[in-house]
Amino acid sequence: MCLWPEMELKLFEAFIARRAQGHPVRDGWFRRKAKELWKTTYPNLPARLFVFSQGWFHRFLSRHCVVLRFVTNMAQSRPDSYKKDILSWLRFNRQNRILTPLISSPLQASPSPLSLHYICNDNQGGIPEHCICNVDETPLPWEFLAGQTYDIQGARTIWSKSTQSGSEKCQCTLFLCIFADGVPRVPPVLIFTATTGAKVRK
Repeated sequence: MCLWPEMELKLFEAFIARRAQGHPVRDGWFRRKAKELWKTTYPNLPARLFVFSQGWFHRFLSRHCVVLRFVTNMAQSRPDSYKKDILSWLRFNRQNRILTPLISSPLQASPSPLSLHYICNDNQGGIPEHCICNVDETPLPWEFLAGQTYDIQGARTIWSKSTQSGSEKCQCTLFLCIFADGVPRVPPVLIFTATTGAKVRK
């Protein structure tokens, strides 16, 4: 149930207009704009009637299908050939691997169920499992809410204009590496950018 439909409609329209200009929208903007619109929409009502509570805010977001999203600046979609690429990589592994013996090690008490041992059990020579790995990197921003904004649920492109300071670009990179035999040989690594080795040592 919506108690203040006129104010909510104006707030939602202002939100849509701001996002169309590429400006990020967070809780603080909603709070300031809602109080401003309350005064202009209901000038004859006492200000204490409207409280920007978390309950009201969450219901407003739900009514208008607004969610907190990470900025992408490009549509997030799978490539058309993703199934073909995955199958090609699996076939390459199957045809060129050498199965690692099923023995326990200090790093692995038992074989991982994700090991290629459980995908195929023949022993065609080639690349040892411990030499096949998957590597991924993901950015970690310094600010918790950096790169986030409210937007319409289901939107594929979440874009935002950069600020003059460029502080939203301050981040490190998390490096992950997983081997085909399931043994964690390489621990997660944090890579710090935009600085020199001398500054890191200090």
